[in-house]
Amino acid sequence: MDVPLYLFACDMNGYYRGGIAGVGIKSCKIYYDNTLIRDFVPVTFFDKIGDKIAPSNCLYDKITQSFFEDATGLNSFNIMDDPAYEDHNPEHNLGCCYANYYQDGTLFNSSTIWFRESDFINGNTWDPYTKLFVDYLQPKYANAGVISNLDALGDVTFNNVKNFIFIINYTITDYRFTVKYWKDNTEDENNLLGEEELLINERNFYSVPTFGDIVDIQKYKPDSYKPTYNYPETRVTLSRILEHAPYDIVYQKVENPEVYTTTVRYYRKHYSTDSTLFTANWLEIGTREVEIDETQFAEGVYIEKFLDLDALKPTSAVEGVEFYADGEPYNWYLKDEMIDTPEKLKAEYQVVYDTVSIPIEVRYYTD
Repeated sequence: MDVPLYLFACDMNGYYRGGIAGVGIKSCKIYYDNTLIRDFVPVTFFDKIGDKIAPSNCLYDKITQSFFEDATGLNSFNIMDDPAYEDHNPEHNLGCCYANYYQDGTLFNSSTIWFRESDFINGNTWDPYTKLFVDYLQPKYANAGVISNLDALGDVTFNNVKNFIFIINYTITDYRFTVKYWKDNTEDENNLLGEEELLINERNFYSVPTFGDIVDIQKYKPDSYKPTYNYPETRVTLSRILEHAPYDIVYQKVENPEVYTTTVRYYRKHYSTDSTLFTANWLEIGTREVEIDETQFAEGVYIEKFLDLDALKPTSAVEGVEFYADGEPYNWYLKDEMIDTPEKLKAEYQVVYDTVSIPIEVRYYTD
């Protein structure tokens, strides 16, 4: 019959009893007759033996090439604080460092990276860019990451990297181009209404924009004038924007432009006056008619260009406190629909003012 063999404890009918605390072990060999069947050595949690990792402070058997843990199941083995037991095996020496990742100065990720002393010796190279996953964590549209404080690290050694905080920066390159705004033509300098230098980068092209999304072509538009510009009728990309720059936005006079009308209805959230009910609906608070002439339709023009969403926003009697949020189209997706032609203008729009939560302080007293 097989029975358990306990070290520094007793076997009482197959159960662990009478464990002795404070006993140290440097090795243990067990023989069956004259045959060595167990050859134990102590290992610490996370020690690497071949391709195996120690699950706790325990014993490793060289014969079966397996780990034997504390029989109590409490993982109560400790490493003795004695120089005689100091472990100089680089495979057993663990360390960690930290990495903070920034995009244009904004922190977006932090990581803790674990390693062994053996990763730095015997021909092994601990490359910070590889070990910190600098390329893997590169944000979309950003330039390659740079470890900005690598010089402060000094030599890449186990002791230097241990507990070091790496700073990784990713930048986005801005590109500049010039736009001039003219009235009637570009021949007479007196017709120049404005000139500005615009900055763009890859993020401007996350979705496929129109030229009007990149350049505010209505910015200096006189009444009854319609903008024209020199961007070709091709897909708008960063390279094409830069290729065809600089740009001239020329406003041409339109005689008797056709006028279109839309109705805007404004609503605020209204709660029932019945204290037993917690129901709400939209209460109409006003209506406006908005006239838009044909010269106001262009690429990059959205509903906010035509409608004053906060025209009838309810005011609060309490100074500095707002009870209602800014106006939004009832059909929220309309805010992102471009209105570059009269056909896209709807006959009616609904603007709603939702309520906002206001924190209050309540104090309770006795006596």
